Amino acid sequence: GWLELKWIRHWPKRETTIVKIDHFTIQQRVWLARRWGKNRGAWLLLKVARNWFLFDGATAAQYLGKVPREELFRLAISMTFTASLMATLSSARKMMVGFS
Repeated sequence: GWLELKWIRHWPKRETTIVKIDHFTIQQRVWLARRWGKNRGAWLLLKVARNWFLFDGATAAQYLGKVPREELFRLAISMTFTASLMATLSSARKMMVGFS
């Protein structure tokens, strides 16, 4: 499988503000959606401040950079609220094994 990494330094000041990801291109969105549609082998891991969020490729392609904070929490498959990336990656690895 493929794991795309993205990050933004801080949350927007208002919770209702769209959480934009400037370095997430249209081409990357298309690739993630297609890869997910073929074999469910594409995921996106997003870091915002000290928070980590895991999304499947289709969800990432459709919603990331277009929704506010609350929606990210709802859409994420897994999330970690500390600097610990290992718990999120462990969860991702377990889920990816089921889709191999």
